[in-house]
Amino acid sequence: MGKIDLCQVNVCGLSERSRICLENYLYENKADIACLSEVKNETTLEIKNFHHFFKASDCNPAQKGGVSILVSKIYSGDRQTFLEKPSIDAIFVVVNLKGKRYLLCSVYIPPQSPGQLKQFLQLVVSAKLETTNLKCECLLIMGDFNARHPNWGDTKENSHGKILNEFIGDTEFDLWSKYDGNSFQCSGGGSRIDLVMTNLNATYEQKLDNETELFTGAPLRGHVPVWTSLLVSETQQNSGTWSVFDWENTDWFYFEDTVNYLTFQALPNLANTDDPFLLWNRAKDILLKAKSTAVPTKLITQHSKPYWNSELSCLSKTLREARKNFKFRSNFTNGEVLREAKEKFTSALDNAKNAYLEKQAAELNNSEGQEMWKKLKSCLNKSQTNGPNHIGTIVCGGEKVVDDFKKTSIFRDEIFRGKHLANCNFDNSWKDYVEKTVNSSGFYESNSTEVYNQKILTEEIVMAMKKLNLSKKSVDVDGIHPMMLRHSGNQFQVLLLKLYNAVMQSQAWPWSEGKVILLKKPGKSNYSDPGSYRPITITSYVGKLMESILKNRLTSFLESEEILSPSQHGFRKNFSTASYMFELTTELEKSVKSKKSTAGVFVDLQKAFDSVWIVGLMFKLRNIGISGPFLKLISSYLLSRTVKIHLNGITSEYFDCQIGVPQGGVLSPTLFAVYINDMLDFSSQIGKSLQYADDTSIVLNADNDVSLSEKCQSCCDSISNWLEKWRLKANCSKTDLIVFKGSCIVPNISGEKINKSSQTKVLGIVIDERLTFDQQLRNCQNSLVQKWNMVKPFIYRGLNVETGRFILLHAIMSSTHYLSFIWDFKHRLSVYQMVKDLSRAPLNPPAEHLYVMTDVKPLEIRYSQLRLSLLRTLPESGWEILSQKTGGVISNKFLTDCQSYVGSRNIDFNVDICLSKFTKTQIKKYIFDKWGKHYLNFCRANPSSGLLSDIKLCQSIYSGNKLPLNVKSRVFGSLCGLLTGHCRLQYHLYVLDLTFTPTCICLTGDETSQHYLFDCPLYSDLRPDNQPAVLNWYDVANYITKSGRTP
Repeated sequence: MGKIDLCQVNVCGLSERSRICLENYLYENKADIACLSEVKNETTLEIKNFHHFFKASDCNPAQKGGVSILVSKIYSGDRQTFLEKPSIDAIFVVVNLKGKRYLLCSVYIPPQSPGQLKQFLQLVVSAKLETTNLKCECLLIMGDFNARHPNWGDTKENSHGKILNEFIGDTEFDLWSKYDGNSFQCSGGGSRIDLVMTNLNATYEQKLDNETELFTGAPLRGHVPVWTSLLVSETQQNSGTWSVFDWENTDWFYFEDTVNYLTFQALPNLANTDDPFLLWNRAKDILLKAKSTAVPTKLITQHSKPYWNSELSCLSKTLREARKNFKFRSNFTNGEVLREAKEKFTSALDNAKNAYLEKQAAELNNSEGQEMWKKLKSCLNKSQTNGPNHIGTIVCGGEKVVDDFKKTSIFRDEIFRGKHLANCNFDNSWKDYVEKTVNSSGFYESNSTEVYNQKILTEEIVMAMKKLNLSKKSVDVDGIHPMMLRHSGNQFQVLLLKLYNAVMQSQAWPWSEGKVILLKKPGKSNYSDPGSYRPITITSYVGKLMESILKNRLTSFLESEEILSPSQHGFRKNFSTASYMFELTTELEKSVKSKKSTAGVFVDLQKAFDSVWIVGLMFKLRNIGISGPFLKLISSYLLSRTVKIHLNGITSEYFDCQIGVPQGGVLSPTLFAVYINDMLDFSSQIGKSLQYADDTSIVLNADNDVSLSEKCQSCCDSISNWLEKWRLKANCSKTDLIVFKGSCIVPNISGEKINKSSQTKVLGIVIDERLTFDQQLRNCQNSLVQKWNMVKPFIYRGLNVETGRFILLHAIMSSTHYLSFIWDFKHRLSVYQMVKDLSRAPLNPPAEHLYVMTDVKPLEIRYSQLRLSLLRTLPESGWEILSQKTGGVISNKFLTDCQSYVGSRNIDFNVDICLSKFTKTQIKKYIFDKWGKHYLNFCRANPSSGLLSDIKLCQSIYSGNKLPLNVKSRVFGSLCGLLTGHCRLQYHLYVLDLTFTPTCICLTGDETSQHYLFDCPLYSDLRPDNQPAVLNWYDVANYITKSGRTP
């Protein structure tokens, strides 16, 4: 057994002499952790060979108190300041001890302060909930509680002891006090007030050290060290495991019954309360209690390989022993043993990876391709020292910042304090007017009963629950998982209904606390800039349900009143990135085709979501007709927010947010759309404008270059005026001007020139001044090849075709071919090589056959389906573009597909056509027939030398008798070779002049596909007595495997 040695002692004010003694004492006794109390305010405390974490006393006027945790330098510790309270002498540190993470706390509770003990115990409950988020094994608290009670061996009971004993009886925590004697000693006796409190179920030993002199006052009056040794098995010491909730294997029927029972018991006591905070706390307690009762836990391993199994462990051990023996004696025998061990381990490793990927692909749907890509990357033998979102050195003001706590301060100022807006020349007179209006009496009042102010209905809660994203693995800030809400039952919905209506009535938002994580923005070359990170706020899922209900009401109002600008394509029904890019590219083509001078201004707003002026947003909401409790609740939702920043395993203190809308919030995109809704009101007079959230594009054209320059500057002046009025800032270094035809003087926004460029990136698509999309094509093809090269080794090691196809279509092409059906109008992209690798087909068979056999649509067919799908949801402005029939290549592609689909060249273009004719089922059938017609025409025009020379077989394979995709790729490749004739049989090699005879080794005829399958006497015992009318491809696959011949 191994052990972890923890020492705790009240040092009664640490003098220099005491410090030296303590340093030597901890070193000689090889302490792993030391928890000190009553350190007073010795912030300069330094103990050799230990990391020092110190919290001064903020609550004791006499300068008593102050706590510290010392962590041996062979381990690492991260202080969790967000758990600490100024009024309590307690410090929290996460420590990784011999493969397990522990949340440690050192505490000092003064005598005669029962109120402070009660506050600390409330803090303990909150800290316990955070252990899951921090991936800690348990919460371990050590310190001087000044609590006496016979239950832990004391001779007396005081008020502290009574409170602590009741807490232990009502919770899962336990007190460890196995040591003999009194930890506090004095001439009149002593007491056992230095205690260990934890929720860890473990084997431990304790002892007092009465012999050492640390100058704490003992034995006359003072404390002696208490040692606690955690006993861990040797196999656990380096396991790096921690316990997490196992959502996948939860009995959700039992969970729902538990929630219903607890809710049924609680509802009568809540019948007469409308306090949203009380209702929320009760609802949270019910969910968390049901979770601890009904949701099982499992152990996960840090840096674990998800495909690893017991067989690999055994083979890995054998390989290590063989390598060790060969290193000791490099003879032939040991070399052969090592080679054989390597082969067995490599083969088992490949099989395990493939089995893992095949299992994951079978469990995911088509929309979870990126999740599959993460699974695949976990099987690549590429270790990372830090996680993908580890934040390294940050450069701020020319200074390199390494300390993680300083980084949190930098991000706080950059994101939540509006530091980037400090030097902007905003319109302060307008600000004063808006604030005066918003703060005036009656601003939030409403005389009418608007729909959005009505009581919330059960149906709204049910609809919001259906939209919960259940694929999320993490819990929220309260320890609640969305699956818990989905399976909370009818009784809990009654409680939620009461809670949400109480929130509407009080206009107070109870879910104000959030945790901010920082994600790296993709494509950045330098991540030392704080602006290269996107802050995502994680809040309560119960609060998100409420947000979803409010969003639905707000969206319904905005759409029914036609308030949102038709140029806004973000987060609206029938609008998307595809509709945005379609209108932008077709408008650019149309302008260039008109032979007018044409330019595009592509505006980038700096930290747009994080810069929203909340008072101005309230003003705008009131002006469009939002009032009453709904408006007041939105104000509470935004202004009551407090967040903590989580970064590299440490967490900052909570701080207020008085600017911006939270990224990651359900309501945020809609609120932002309202805020910038009037930004482009001027543009209808000078050009075409489009927005997707904060991405803004304006297309301008004029009869000559001078007029174009004037229009561009006029456009930028209007944007400048709007930004100064509504307190946002344009990032001029990223705001691009592209001149597509003619020339133009570079304009300025707020006195700063924007960037003139030959290309820009809009929603991830590179648009160039000639509209060729050459750079986008290169980026796409390079990304496709790079990603496929990561997949290809798995294919050649036996991954089945079905899983490879899933990865190709839904994990690779879905991202690399993003919106390619709009910009790849010349069909320059190709996936033939990927499909050939996927099928393992030999000798370059025709692409048309491979596409059908692997069920991968050719890009031309795929693009047609995507274009028709876009037309099905295209907004009215998009149909107006088609109806004009004056566009360029892109709009003509859509027009051709539309005319072919409808079967008429004289289409009445209006929105009704997409509702009546463009349905999912009809489009799918049209594409199926179109692809089949194309394929059969190819088969007739290009007869195969293999089995596909029979047109009926071609028809059968396309229509329903599909090849089995769940077989190993090598066998599938043999099937493809037999069908197409591009295989390794003698006849086909002879045709290619690769062998001197077409004759089979049986000497009864040429070795063709038909001969091999039906006639060759060498394999007669493998064939059924009666040849089936329709080939069963699984039988053919088994035939190939058993024959030992690889066609």
